[in-house]
Amino acid sequence: MQILNFRVKNHKSLRDETALELLDSSLTTLKPSANKTWGQYVHTVAGIFGANASGKSNVLDALRYFTAAIENSSTIWQDSSSFPHVPFKLSDTSRTADSAYELDFLLDDIRYRYGFSVNSEGVNIEYLMHLPKSRWRTIFTREYVEGIDSVDFIARDVKKLEVSHRELVLSRAATLGRKDILGSVAHAITHKIDFVLLSERDQQMRIEAIINALVELSITRDDIAQLLQVADIGIQKVDIWQSEDNLDVDNLPQDMPRTVQQIILQILATEQKSAADSNAKLIQRRLEFFHNSADSNSPPLYLSDESDGTLAWLAISFAVLEALRTGKVVCGDELDSSLHPHLVRLIISLFTDPSVNTQGAQLIFTTHDATILHHYEELGLSPENFWFTEKNRDGATGLFSLADFPKITGANIEKRYLSGRYGAVPFVSHSIFWKILENKKQKLSQVEAVSHGS
Repeated sequence: MQILNFRVKNHKSLRDETALELLDSSLTTLKPSANKTWGQYVHTVAGIFGANASGKSNVLDALRYFTAAIENSSTIWQDSSSFPHVPFKLSDTSRTADSAYELDFLLDDIRYRYGFSVNSEGVNIEYLMHLPKSRWRTIFTREYVEGIDSVDFIARDVKKLEVSHRELVLSRAATLGRKDILGSVAHAITHKIDFVLLSERDQQMRIEAIINALVELSITRDDIAQLLQVADIGIQKVDIWQSEDNLDVDNLPQDMPRTVQQIILQILATEQKSAADSNAKLIQRRLEFFHNSADSNSPPLYLSDESDGTLAWLAISFAVLEALRTGKVVCGDELDSSLHPHLVRLIISLFTDPSVNTQGAQLIFTTHDATILHHYEELGLSPENFWFTEKNRDGATGLFSLADFPKITGANIEKRYLSGRYGAVPFVSHSIFWKILENKKQKLSQVEAVSHGS
């Protein structure tokens, strides 16, 4: 799967229609000519720059909401009192208006366009079309008007299905396990776009995925060790520690959340154990890290012993490796916050190198690291790979491309960005800090004067 463009309107600070393009502007037709391929026109990297709170993370958040709606609207979202809706809240009009999302993408070398509009009541518009030949072909359309939800399945090879106002057609198709075009598109969007978050919970989930991959032999210990050696953090070997105990409450991990322990207690208390159950084992696994050391018998270190940077690199590099192997889209928010600039540039270069990125994997990321702009040519990037966010006086975010600006031969793009030539940089004033400090001094002087007077 490859993203060609993503459009969103009225999502958090993205009040107005906003488009992130990964399709090269040189393609002026709906699809490449017979002697060309999609690979010649699809960008594999999009970097979004901007000041703090400028809304760059909201671009990825909107895409994440888009995938979550397909994954959850027919399941866990049904338990909510209202349909999850995150509009622009600084305007009375926007707060109650629909939010719209649309993804233009490639799947098995065929172009698709899928979108929907929602509010807190549910789904008001939904549609899916594809481009099998030279013209768009509509697969289904949906519209909710005056309490009537009308779904029109136009493609003959797609069976109709019933949906409620608060679920997407694609979400229902995925829940039913449909194997037709609806199920294929739903599966691709929810499984081929990977969001790399840097929270402790997300990192732990990725570490568990690494352990499972090692156990299933889909990746080797040497592979993981080499990933860590790339970061030059002194780890030469990786192994798995494992223990097996009878499935008993006393053997549950001490750091297991209390709610999970209570659930297991209830299961053990209410269910009769069969002969097979009585032999059930609690298997615990964790990674062991062996560092370069003068002492050949030095003990291994565990996750709790490693730095945040090491864990971040392990989680991110594994996601990158899987994307390059399977052709996924990796979305990373502020990659530079936990990684050295050299590692961020390394990741970018992997996606722009066709000899490495043979599956057309894509990287969409936000960052503050302006040095990427300076090295853009050696990283295989062009102005169309760079995007900037900036908030206006109304608090709404605008997204614009470096390619929108006049190209100046030999210009130092990093320097021009930092000097504010492209906007998207924070306004920094020493006078503001000076004023705050002076006010603090005056208040302290007044307090001292009062205390001396008394």
